Amino acid sequence: MNPDFTARLEYYQLSGETSRFRRIAGKLKRPLDNALDKLSIKITTNPRLSGFFRDADHTRGAVSLLRQHWLRLFAEGPTEDYFGRATTIGHVHAKIGLEPKWFVGSYALILGTAVEKAVAPGILSWLPWRRRLAKDVAVMVQASLLDMEIALSTYFEVEEKAREGALARMSEALSQVAEGNLTVRLSGLPAEYARAERDFNAAMDALSSTMTTVVGGVASVSTAMEQIRSGTNDLASRTERQAATIEETAAAMQQVTGSMRENAEQLQVASVAVNRTRSDAETGGEVIDRAVTAMGAIVVSCPFRNVRGVWLNKFSRVSRVLHPFWRRNCQIAVKLAASRTAMRRSYNAEVY
Repeated sequence: MNPDFTARLEYYQLSGETSRFRRIAGKLKRPLDNALDKLSIKITTNPRLSGFFRDADHTRGAVSLLRQHWLRLFAEGPTEDYFGRATTIGHVHAKIGLEPKWFVGSYALILGTAVEKAVAPGILSWLPWRRRLAKDVAVMVQASLLDMEIALSTYFEVEEKAREGALARMSEALSQVAEGNLTVRLSGLPAEYARAERDFNAAMDALSSTMTTVVGGVASVSTAMEQIRSGTNDLASRTERQAATIEETAAAMQQVTGSMRENAEQLQVASVAVNRTRSDAETGGEVIDRAVTAMGAIVVSCPFRNVRGVWLNKFSRVSRVLHPFWRRNCQIAVKLAASRTAMRRSYNAEVY
C-alpha cells in the first residue's frame, strides 16, 4: 500500500476499522440515496455548478458514480483501489476547474443528510430529542467541513498567489533575456521554486559564457575578413599593375614584330640583290675567262710576230682592266653574302 496513504489512515485513526466500515455500509444506502437526490437538485439549480455538466443526464451519471464510490468505500474499506479512485476524482476536478469549496460543500450536504438519517432512522425520527440530536450531529459535521473548506481554499489561494508571483517574475526575467539582457538572474522565489531558480540562473550563466565565446569568435572572424579584404585589394592592385605591364609588353612586342617584319622585307630585298650580284659576278668571271682564252688563242695563232706583239700588248691592257673589275664584283658579292648572314642571325636573336 502507498506509504503516504497508510500514514493518512493512521493519522485519521481509520486503520483496522474494516468491520466498522462494513457495518456502516448496511445503514448508509438509503440515507445516501436521499442525500444524492438533494445534491442533484443543488447542482441543477446552481449556475456555477451546472456549467460543469452538459445536461441533466450528465449530472445524474456523475452523481451515480459518486454513489458507487462511497458504497464501495464502506463495503470494502479504505483499500489501495479506493485510494486510486479518489486520486482519479481529484485529477478530474482539477482538469475541469471544479474549486474545492464546491466539492467539499457537496460532501457536507451528503454527510449532513446521511448522518441525520442515520441518527434518527425510521420511527426514531418522530422523537423530538432524536431529531434534535440528528440535526445537531449533521450541523456539526457540516460546520467542520465548512471550516476545513475555508482553510483549504485559503491555502490554495495563497499557493496560487505565490505561483502567480513566481511565474510573473520568471516571465519578466525571460522578457529581459528576449531583449538581450543576459545579466538578469532570479532570486528570492518561494521554496517550492528553488530548483527552478537554480536551473534558470545556471542556464543564464551557461548562455552568457557561450555568447562571450561567440562574440570572441565573431571578432576573430571580423579580423580575418579584414585581412582577407586587405589582401584582396593588394592582389587587385598588383593584378592591375601586371595587366598594365603586359599591355606595355604587348605594345613593345607589336613594335618589335613590326621592326622584324621590316627587317625581313629588307633582308629579302638584300638577298635578291646579293643573288643577282653574285650571279653577275659569276657570269662576268666566266666571260672574262672565255675572253682571255680566246685572245690567247688569237695571239698564238697569228703568223706575224709584230701583230702578235701588238695583240699581246692589247691583251695585257684588257686583262689588266677586266681582272680588277671581276675581282671587285666578287668581293662585293662576298660582302653582301656576309651581310645577309649577319642579318639573319640578328633576326633569329630578336625572335627567339
